[in-house]
Amino acid sequence: MTAAGIDFGTTNSVAAQWNGEYVEVLEIGGQGLDANWRREGFELLYPSVVGTSSLRPGTLFGWEAKLRSEQAVEACKRMLREEPFVKLGGERFAATTAAAGVFHAIAGAAEEEAATEIREAVITVPANATGAARFRTREASMVYQDPGAA
Repeated sequence: MTAAGIDFGTTNSVAAQWNGEYVEVLEIGGQGLDANWRREGFELLYPSVVGTSSLRPGTLFGWEAKLRSEQAVEACKRMLREEPFVKLGGERFAATTAAAGVFHAIAGAAEEEAATEIREAVITVPANATGAARFRTREASMVYQDPGAA
């Protein structure tokens, strides 16, 4: 059994797993990066961004949201500290829903691109996080674990 972790960063997130011998940082979300964004190590980063585009149906996450959104919410993690609600694509929704969406997108990218499954993950919360940010991160992780909880 492998253990997984998501370092939920303000700008970028990173997913890793322990396979019993070593920790492997997963290369997710960086496939198909535009040439001007292809840099060493970027394939390990998953932007903590949610967005929408008139050219693509649904909500966009990660690099797709960062590079192809007409409307993007950057720094999903910061929203958990400052704003309980965000507006995206003309709709208002809980910031925890956006964060949970990033967690789901990371798990989906891990399955599609790194051929690994993340059912449960330890999600980081910085030591200096406010009580509200800690609470909302925990709430987002619960939605990630049980989408029916939203």
